[in-house]
Amino acid sequence: MGRKKIKYSIIVPVYNVEQYIERCINSIIAQTEKNWELILINDGSQDHSGEICKHFSSIDSRITYLHNTSNKGVSTARNEGLNIATGEWITFIDSDDWIEPFHLEEFNKQINKGTDLCINSFIADLSYGPRPFIYPSSLSNNQNDTFDLFFGALNAHSQFLWIKAFKASIIKNNNLRFDQTVNLGEDNIFILNYLPHIKSISSCSKASYHYDQINENPNSLGRKKRSIKDANYQIEQNTQAIYKLYELTGKEYLLKNASNYYYTRIFERIFIPNTIICYGIFRKPFFNENFIFHNKKLNIKYINNKLIRQYWFYHNNPFKALVIFNYYLINKWLISKITKIVVAAKHVAKSVLKHV
Repeated sequence: MGRKKIKYSIIVPVYNVEQYIERCINSIIAQTEKNWELILINDGSQDHSGEICKHFSSIDSRITYLHNTSNKGVSTARNEGLNIATGEWITFIDSDDWIEPFHLEEFNKQINKGTDLCINSFIADLSYGPRPFIYPSSLSNNQNDTFDLFFGALNAHSQFLWIKAFKASIIKNNNLRFDQTVNLGEDNIFILNYLPHIKSISSCSKASYHYDQINENPNSLGRKKRSIKDANYQIEQNTQAIYKLYELTGKEYLLKNASNYYYTRIFERIFIPNTIICYGIFRKPFFNENFIFHNKKLNIKYINNKLIRQYWFYHNNPFKALVIFNYYLINKWLISKITKIVVAAKHVAKSVLKHV
């Protein structure tokens, strides 16, 4: 008899996460679905992460341990995992996160219905309490509806790599890999490049992935500080990927999505962290006007946020731009505080009700 086919390849890049990696691995071992392989890529960790990973690989034959002597970045680490993965489905987990025992089972339910991309709901573990992000249980069986579903009901957090299961044959047949020149939003680019090759997509409403934002890990592969040049390049690559989908389908909402993504991210990821740029003093070195010229259909009228849209409308007027910019910051701060209070209150209320 031949060797049983492996259903899931779980790829976990690891970098200086000795406090969290054991929890992550144990949550994978505890899966009710047992047909999986785990690929741990130690990307030059300087703590005891590697020793922990090596120990688990020595006691469970389903676990493979790879070690890079230097830190090559999350894209390289994930690509190394893809290069040796043998599962029929590929899924990714961040090493400082963890999954519920039924995480893979929820993927199974979607796969059994027939799909090319599975999406599970998740829980953001925050300092003021857990916050679930629940998707509708849905299935689309043609490419036209697939784009509508992905950029519609699922769009709020569609860029998250770790709540998805990808069909390995689609990745292999189309030679899909992570862009190793991008160190911010590389996961979103991968997903957007995967989409044109699928005909069906599914999601489930049962949250099974824990996104740990309580223990902010400064060494996390996904939380490194990026330069303005890197951020600009990442934003352009993501926008270009969405724009290509617009050219493929002719769907106007994709043009709207690309426009909103580009102008909003430039504002939030470049102008806000570097406030002097937003006043128009040193804008040009960091704002690629050639990109706009070559993507002429991008339009500020498609920006969702009213304040950001107004900022771009008046961005050549330093005084008005300054007023709108600061009003946006104050508004964002207030919303953040109110949200924290509401979520914390709900968490306390649930705890009280449990003991009543």
